[in-house]
Amino acid sequence: MLPNSQSTTEITARYVLNERLDQDAVDWAVKMLVEGHDSPSLRTLAFESEPFFDYEIRPLFQRCLRELNLGACLLIRFRDKNQRNWLAIRRQN
Repeated sequence: MLPNSQSTTEITARYVLNERLDQDAVDWAVKMLVEGHDSPSLRTLAFESEPFFDYEIRPLFQRCLRELNLGACLLIRFRDKNQRNWLAIRRQN
């Protein structure tokens, strides 16, 4: 079963862009558990509560991706000539 790709892509993009991960990451983890996905880090992330600290949430999210084998996407951060941030997402085979 594949995870909800839109929310997974959005939260992963925020992670790659070094944006703060907070309640949205916890909500993502809960949704993943409800959809039938499971891993030790996913359970831990789903039960995080305020106050959220990036130094705790970010490593947990990274472990979730690894444990759920969701690291099969290559996300590349780059800036265009107007200094806007963009992501290129390519599925690796």
